[in-house]
Amino acid sequence: MAQIEAVRSGLGIGVLPHYAAKGLTAVPPSLLSTPGKMSRELWLLVHRDLKAAPRFRAVIDFLVDRLARDRDVLEGTA
Repeated sequence: MAQIEAVRSGLGIGVLPHYAAKGLTAVPPSLLSTPGKMSRELWLLVHRDLKAAPRFRAVIDFLVDRLARDRDVLEGTA
C-alpha cells in the first residue's frame, strides 16, 4: 500500500500489479532497462509440522483457489 500511495502522490515510479495501477500512467516498455513482461512469484511458507493442521490447510486451500480464480486479473490479462 505504501508503494501504491507513493506512486499516486507523484513521488516516483513503481512496479505495481495491473489491478493496483488503475488510473495511473504506465511507463512505455521502451523506457525500461529490461523491456517485456515482468513477473513475480508468490510463495507461501508453512512449517512442515503445521501444513496439515486444519486451520492452516483451510487458509492454504482458500489462497490456492482464490489465486487460480483471479489469475487473469493478477496477470493483467482480464
